[in-house]
Amino acid sequence: MLIISHPAYTQVTIGWEKTPETYSVLELISYDRGLRLPQLTTVNRDAMTATAAFQAVATSKAAGLTIYNLTTHCWETWNGYLWISLCAPGKITNLGCASITGVNVTEDVAANITASLSYSGLSGTKINLTDGQTLGSLSGLSVVVNGAQTLSAANGNIAIKITGTAVTHGTINVPVSLGGFTCSISVTSTQQGGAVTDLDCQSVTDKGYKVTQGVAVVNISDSLPYSGMTGSDISLTNGLVLGTASGLSVVVNGAQTLSSSVPSGKIGIKITGTATVTGTISIPVTLAGVTCSIDVTSVFNPANLNTGYGTFTGRTCFDVVEINNTASCGTLSGRLSQKVNFNTDYSYPYTFTTSGTVSNIRFYAVDPTGQVIESFSPTGNPNMNLSGSFIMTVNYYQNLNTTARGLSRSQALTATLYVVYNDKANGTGTDRKLQLIISVQDCSCCPGYLALNGEYKQSSGTLDFGTADFNTVRNYFTRTGNDLCFFMTDYQALASSASEAIAICQSGSFTTDPSYKTMGWRLPNIAELGNINSVATNLVNQSTSVQGTTNMSSNPIAGYVGAYYWSTSVYKTGVSYGWSYGQGNTQLVGPSNQKVRCVIPQ
Repeated sequence: MLIISHPAYTQVTIGWEKTPETYSVLELISYDRGLRLPQLTTVNRDAMTATAAFQAVATSKAAGLTIYNLTTHCWETWNGYLWISLCAPGKITNLGCASITGVNVTEDVAANITASLSYSGLSGTKINLTDGQTLGSLSGLSVVVNGAQTLSAANGNIAIKITGTAVTHGTINVPVSLGGFTCSISVTSTQQGGAVTDLDCQSVTDKGYKVTQGVAVVNISDSLPYSGMTGSDISLTNGLVLGTASGLSVVVNGAQTLSSSVPSGKIGIKITGTATVTGTISIPVTLAGVTCSIDVTSVFNPANLNTGYGTFTGRTCFDVVEINNTASCGTLSGRLSQKVNFNTDYSYPYTFTTSGTVSNIRFYAVDPTGQVIESFSPTGNPNMNLSGSFIMTVNYYQNLNTTARGLSRSQALTATLYVVYNDKANGTGTDRKLQLIISVQDCSCCPGYLALNGEYKQSSGTLDFGTADFNTVRNYFTRTGNDLCFFMTDYQALASSASEAIAICQSGSFTTDPSYKTMGWRLPNIAELGNINSVATNLVNQSTSVQGTTNMSSNPIAGYVGAYYWSTSVYKTGVSYGWSYGQGNTQLVGPSNQKVRCVIPQ
């Protein structure tokens, strides 16, 4: 017998003789009974969820499974990933923080105080609290739940503990949040140890510390004198906050103990943070019962201005040539020609040349570490109708050879110089800025490919030949031992004469970055070009190439298949020779098929 089955789509009504609605599969109708879902405790529910059978279909067939939770007294539905309660979340209308009074702790001493926090107006579901659950923290102290608890009554009490270690003294208002309500528990933190009669904040103020608004303070350290100490020892932890104002803080610099047997001394401090305002910021300092203020000057931050016009030039990179002797930084011997000795050469000029007529020129120096720039002058020229060149002289710290010792490019001590001006001659325009980023490092300043020991000087007579490989060329030159920096990209315009090619490097017009113009670039000779033939088409992957370096490849130029690079040393009457990469030898170059590379000894 052949049985053929067909799917049956059935709608059912239970409890009443009524045709189900078209959109329902099952309808339950009753006026004196309800639907009783499976009833599980949270433990039962979690045990079921953990079974292999459930997990196998957890994100598919199990999605939509519904139970009544006997623990929380709520319907819950599995959404494929977690159980979702169908009850409204528990809410509290009031927490009795103000009723918890007389809580006293000691700064730098672990606290463990129990209390009872009242609540009222609980609505929605029960609120389950786990042991140690954090309700709020501030200044090293935390309010936590003392033992697992369930809030089910509309009003009641919560067992809590105040734990942690206060990192400051005075009144600490620890915020507490639960069930949508927030209040604060007031804790009195007393300073441990004895007392002092005087703190000499003025001696720190007199140092004239300056910060820049919106720039994090990196390195302002000092000593705060105190006197008249009595009582027991005072232990100060590293980073202990002594006072805060306008984003700046005075903190203890390193763990210290003020001995009761020494009535006078000094406390190591640091000024940290980021100033939120300009002008004088008076930071209150409180210690051992005495309060005074340290004043710091916060200056305007020109970084937020739009970039202006004109040029701002001067030396931006300094290599102290101390101990780094690596491929990426270059060799010590090969970089000696670029060594800066800040003991004697610490003053450098920076020139702003206007584009048109401007007004109210101002100079700024932003030195986040406080280790680079000692001073600068002038601060600017406030007059109207200004045009031409204006010089800012910067004095660098004379100990920079020591502080920058061993620093790579990425670790360099940096600062930023700004010139700000009004772009209208009568001062009614918009303030604009130009900037130079200063780097002091124990590493080559090369912005392109660094050819270690790659500089050559001509040692024989005039070269006069056609095609020749590097072995032939090298006989006419002597290696100096200096590292040689090839600028990182091609000059995009084509030099039409040797004099023009030389002028490109000497003028610095090969780059839009004016800071490179001060580095002393020149046109390479044929030996220097030929020396890197083996890597010229793969410069970007060399360990001594900085990011942005481009290959000296054989890209077509003006219809020619070779890229020829100008040389200062190979010529015949009326013609010049360059090096052709890809062919690996000198080639005759005409007025329209060559590029320019510039080099500088490092």
